[in-house]
Amino acid sequence: MIAPITEEDCKQYRENGYHVIPKIIPAPLLKDLRREAAKAQEIARRIDGPRSQRLSVLHTYRDELDMKVFRDFDEIEGLNEAI
Repeated sequence: MIAPITEEDCKQYRENGYHVIPKIIPAPLLKDLRREAAKAQEIARRIDGPRSQRLSVLHTYRDELDMKVFRDFDEIEGLNEAI
């Protein structure tokens, strides 16, 4: 169960510009997302040089990335509403 947002959470959001909601992403999925993000960063650097940090269109590289991980993230119940 996700804890309700507190006034302190809102204050930190106003000060920092973001708020992390603990436990909204299942731990195994988070591990998989980190792995695929690292792969995407390697691809970006291979294509655009060592200073590149991201790919603009992930599905272009679906042969090198596990796109199911990103779909699973997109399908987390309540995530869109939380954002």
